[in-house]
Amino acid sequence: MVNMPEHLLIATAEKRAKALGISIKQAIAELKGESKPTIIQKIPKIIDVVPIENATPVAEEVVETPVAEEVVETPVAEEVVETIVEPKKITTVTQPEEEKSFKPKVPGFLIGMKIVVVNMFKTLLPFFENPNVNYPFEKEILAPRTRGVIALDEEACTSCMLCARSCPDWCIYIEGHKELQPPSKPGGRQRSRAVLDRFDIDYALCMYCGICVEVCPFDALFWSPEYEYSEFAMGDMLHDKERLDEWLKTVPQSPSLES
Repeated sequence: MVNMPEHLLIATAEKRAKALGISIKQAIAELKGESKPTIIQKIPKIIDVVPIENATPVAEEVVETPVAEEVVETPVAEEVVETIVEPKKITTVTQPEEEKSFKPKVPGFLIGMKIVVVNMFKTLLPFFENPNVNYPFEKEILAPRTRGVIALDEEACTSCMLCARSCPDWCIYIEGHKELQPPSKPGGRQRSRAVLDRFDIDYALCMYCGICVEVCPFDALFWSPEYEYSEFAMGDMLHDKERLDEWLKTVPQSPSLES
């Protein structure tokens, strides 16, 4: 009796039934030990030899023809068997490794000190051109699109708050109110106009990204190359609209458009 799971028992019974030519139920019963196993005896086949009258020796020649011997013992079959049986020999050639040249690593601190010393001698020695500027007695010539400080055109601002909402640092503070303006023509109606009360930029928080200059729909903000607005206290970096309006004079003229 064989102890195995049900699915393995059925699979083994199907293979046994197919090999012995019996039913699956019988194969399962044999595997479980409920019936005797089926034994198939191999019976040799008996070939009746019928004598042929007036037999000619041609039959003997046909049986022992050299062609049959060549077909059975063909050298081609031997070669095929040899090529399949013999394993392939894999030869590996090991090449000698090249000798690696040893290069000592210089610490980054020494490389930095080398740069400092070289530039220091370039500044002190009269043989080299001095790359520094003697500030504040001399001022460096800045690029025309230098981002120094943001200037404000108070007359163009409408207190729309678009720059304050777009600022990622929330460093712009705006306050305003609306006033009624007299009609431009007699008999017309009055119109309301936004008046700017407060426009402050805290440059201690500003990261000079320029988003406020780009999003302003009325071109009220400009980049100025002015950079001398440092203070001793961080709270004094909050500049009001009067200071921003003064920097408007330092804004360079925009280049003319191409025709």
